[in-house]
Amino acid sequence: MSGHNQGPRREEEKEMSHTNRNIILVGFMGAGKTILGRALSQRCDMHFCDLDEYIEQKTNQTIPQIFAAQGEEAFRKTETEALDEVLKQNDTVIAVGGGTPCFGNNMERMNRHATTIYLNATTDTLIKHIRMGTSVRPLIAGKTDDELAEYINSTMQQREPFYRKAQHTLHIEPITTDKQINHYAAMLEEIYEKAKNPESSESSKPRLTIIKVGGKIVEESDSLERLLKDFAHIDGHKLLVHGGGRSATNIAARLGIETKMVDGRRITDGPMLRVVTMVYGGLVNKNIVARLQAQGLNALGLTGADMNVIQSHRRAAEPIDYGFVGDVEHVDADRLAALIQTGITPVLAPLTHDKQGNMLNTNADTIAGEVAKAMTRHFDVTLVFCFEKPGVLSDEHDESSIIPHITQADFERLVADGTISGGMIPKLKNALDAVNAGVSEVVITQPAALKPGQGTIIKK
Repeated sequence: MSGHNQGPRREEEKEMSHTNRNIILVGFMGAGKTILGRALSQRCDMHFCDLDEYIEQKTNQTIPQIFAAQGEEAFRKTETEALDEVLKQNDTVIAVGGGTPCFGNNMERMNRHATTIYLNATTDTLIKHIRMGTSVRPLIAGKTDDELAEYINSTMQQREPFYRKAQHTLHIEPITTDKQINHYAAMLEEIYEKAKNPESSESSKPRLTIIKVGGKIVEESDSLERLLKDFAHIDGHKLLVHGGGRSATNIAARLGIETKMVDGRRITDGPMLRVVTMVYGGLVNKNIVARLQAQGLNALGLTGADMNVIQSHRRAAEPIDYGFVGDVEHVDADRLAALIQTGITPVLAPLTHDKQGNMLNTNADTIAGEVAKAMTRHFDVTLVFCFEKPGVLSDEHDESSIIPHITQADFERLVADGTISGGMIPKLKNALDAVNAGVSEVVITQPAALKPGQGTIIKK
């Protein structure tokens, strides 16, 4: 183990496991966990441990040697054992390997014993950092930049759900100077200090309500008008995310463009991408913005490409090629917060971009969830999913059978017994991911019930 202040620890400290006595940095290889971890440990006067270095010292072998001699499965077992040993320490900043959170319930273990922070970097940033580094990484040895990008994108799809279980997230741009290292270390220290004093930090945050609306609510003038009136009267800051798939299908048909769906998801080829860009970013978005202006709200319509507020990567073609469909990499919460704090109400269309000049069709529920999670840095966030039903129902034929509250345990039980099925499963998964990432609560309801205590409330 490397670091500073490596003095003896008192026995009573070894017995302690308070969440905030350790800090763990998680993220893909090249995210900057080690270099920022060292800088953070110096700022906080804590010890530092790079888990890979710890393993190499413990086994007297390099990580590539362990992989070559024993394979990945044996390495992961050794890695989990080493993690358990390191977690017994206190006042330590720990940088773990890119795969560590994804094996052996390690993410849950880390959340119990530390303040966990996900260093979220784009594919381009990861490649730049990896190429700048000097260590030999066995999983990417010999890959070209294109091969490396493909590996990162495909592997990230598997690992991202585990990284997102971290208690906090910090987006990382390319780090090339000491000034940038110090900047990010200061931001990490701020996250850690707020985690130690959650009551004082959270109470000072202004409230933000994020509403996601789609389906026929957006397409039908009367229902949209009612929604926007209720939306305009919500207290505090507001942000609206909309869909518009039915309009896109109708416009495509008029243009002679076939709509292709697989498992309820749209295949976005080149012609369909042009349609959804026109419909989502133009027709639907600007109609909503104009109607909000009539309600006295100074609204601004945005796609993810505008101000680079939502950057994505194109989804891998396997097992199903959905075409120009994006999976969110980064939400610029700082820029969105700056807009909102000037009195502007953002209206987000379900379109993102890859910063390579390509627009990407992106699920509106996913955008709402990712934006909500990112905005917790600046606001006390409530996320509301509006759809045709008054809430999650225990009997789909009885709209009075609303399930008032759902926790993770409730969700698992309700899925197992068949009460929750179909499209409600991914919606609730998005909701639970959001509350686990710091969103105060998620509400699932219909537009007519945009009032406190209505619908189904998802909390920790």
